[in-house]
This record gives sequence, C-alpha cells and structure tokens, in this order.
Amino acid sequence: MSDFLSQLKSKHIVWPLLLIVAIIVSDQIIKAFIVDWLKPQGSVSIIGDLLRLTFVTNTGVAFGMLTGIPYVLIVPIVILIGVLVFYLVKTLGQSFLLTLALSLELGGALGNLIDRLRLGYVVDFVKVPYWPAFNLADSCVVIGAIGLAFVLLWQDRDSSAPNPDSVIQETKSTPS
Repeated sequence: MSDFLSQLKSKHIVWPLLLIVAIIVSDQIIKAFIVDWLKPQGSVSIIGDLLRLTFVTNTGVAFGMLTGIPYVLIVPIVILIGVLVFYLVKTLGQSFLLTLALSLELGGALGNLIDRLRLGYVVDFVKVPYWPAFNLADSCVVIGAIGLAFVLLWQDRDSSAPNPDSVIQETKSTPS
C-alpha cells in the first residue's frame, strides 16, 4: 500500500491528472452547449448526411446497448474506474503510451459517469452514417482502449521488440 501511495505522490501524476480534468471539463462544457442549443432543434447537418450533430440520450452503455437501466450500470462503471485508477497509479512512469491510454479512458469514463449521475443518461451528439451517436468522452474511451491494446500487445512480444515509447522517440529524432 505504501508503494501505491508513493506512486500517487510522484511527479508523474501531474500531466495525467491535467489530461483527465481537461477531458472531463471539455466533455461537460460541450454537452451543456449541445443540450441548450441542439435539444430544441434535434439535429443539425455539418457535412450533409456524412456528419450531423444530433441530440441523443443514451441510458445504456456503449452504442446504446443495455438501455433502460442507467443506475444499475453505475456500480460496474465505478468499479472499472477504480481498476483504471489503480492500474494508472501502479504503472506511472513506466510507459508514456500506457499512461496516455489510461488517462484517456479515465477522463472519458468519468465524463459519462457525471452525465449518468446528474441526468440519468449520457448525452451523445456526433452522428455519422451507420454508427450510433457518440460524444467526446466516448471517443476518449475508444482511443484509450485502442492505445491500451496496442501497449499490451506490444509488451507481450519478445524482449527484442522495441518499446512503443522508444519507437516514437526515434521517429521524432529522425530527420525528414
């Protein structure tokens, strides 16, 4: 437990916390704007039918699954957030990409949890063809999950494979 607390006090926690807070604040500001501006109109075309802003209430989880039970979903979501926080703190400083992925997931999960607790549903508003409406928090969760899968798959390879962080550093330092 003392190792966990010392990691929490580490300087490595500053930028992930700032990112998580920025995601939550941005997500909530955008959703408040969408509710005030778009709810009365329903939908606005941005690029024809390719991209629309459409006010949608989602009482389910990802892509509208398990609708109609918003408060039952809170317990597993809070447990998942707890696991993500624990994993983030335990792995601080080990990998930039892992920290980034976990921070994106946490910011998105907390942004949508705030909606569930405050409104009883999640506000979704970005609509593209053949895809359910989504929001900034959803995007962060998905991008974070892709990043986490990338990091975990990369780490499962043999030790001779390069670390994803070192590949990014090498790419930045290679002249174009």
